[in-house]
Amino acid sequence: MAITRVLGATAVAATLPTTVGGTGATTFSPGKILQVVSTAKTDTTSTASASFVDITGMTLSITPAAATSKILVMVQTYVCGASSANQPINLLRDSTVIGVADVAADYTMPFRQASDGQNQYRFFNLSTTFLDSPSTTSATTYKLQWKTNSATIYLNRTVNEGGLGVGVNACSTITAMEVGA
Repeated sequence: MAITRVLGATAVAATLPTTVGGTGATTFSPGKILQVVSTAKTDTTSTASASFVDITGMTLSITPAAATSKILVMVQTYVCGASSANQPINLLRDSTVIGVADVAADYTMPFRQASDGQNQYRFFNLSTTFLDSPSTTSATTYKLQWKTNSATIYLNRTVNEGGLGVGVNACSTITAMEVGA
């Protein structure tokens, strides 16, 4: 593996031999981050839908520079609901759900709230990271969808203020990074 140390405008290269864990190569071409696209949702929204619907504001589009590029998608959300229920969230590339387990799941990020009477004051942080291979140079959309099987659920806010006298809010994000081959 080559080691390069930059001293001002001069670069000094060396080879790390295989006997000490190197590859013996003097050059290599690691993946590079070609672009980053991100969106942050700072306001709140809610749903009572029993079917998957888009989460308003949690969508972004990225156009890969090469069909061989991979897209690293990172999602961070803050969700709250008042009752014991399953509230799944899906990550989609265009209209296809991605990042779902092969067995016993039909959604990307599930959360189930316990019925302890305090959930309306708590955020549930749901996050996922997925390395996608869209194999295209066309604009590609990544978005989140959600549904609930009982009470209304909220994004970026708790159901109740928890006696604080002020709203308890958060910021959810979705970020896509193109990784060159």
